[in-house]
Amino acid sequence: ADSAAIKRKGFDLLAGALATLGNEPDLFLLSVGGGKPGVANLPQKHLGKIGDNRMLSAIYSAADVFVIPSLQESFGQTVTESMACGTPVVGFDTGGIPDMVRPGITGYLAPVGDVAALAEQIGKVLRDPSKAREMGGNCRRIVVEEYSMDVQARAYARYYEEILVQS
Repeated sequence: ADSAAIKRKGFDLLAGALATLGNEPDLFLLSVGGGKPGVANLPQKHLGKIGDNRMLSAIYSAADVFVIPSLQESFGQTVTESMACGTPVVGFDTGGIPDMVRPGITGYLAPVGDVAALAEQIGKVLRDPSKAREMGGNCRRIVVEEYSMDVQARAYARYYEEILVQS
């Protein structure tokens, strides 16, 4: 996000969820974007805005889980970016996020605004590395099969052809 202070991006809820996961071994918050978010008593590194796609890909790929705590999100480009890098996603069940995050397949969802449920879903990914690897593979496969440029271009072409036929 441009700023962790934007309420609809939900960083305060993520901070609350992470605070309850304090006993997780090796828990570390790596964040990107504007502002300087912080979570008390948690090791963290904020990288700021990242303009280089390779660097962003390396960051997503290094993560065990990508969390999108948005309270409103039309599509969530960061979700597909993370999935393309094989990283499972945890987020709230809102907007376009549930179109991409398929519980137990590409990640997990929590009811909107439910900090305890968000923490629980993050913990599920962190505590089951085998399942996380499986979901990561599913993420990559689904992004290629459903969201790649070729797939989207073909879908638009079919749509335009349908419109032309109807007119």
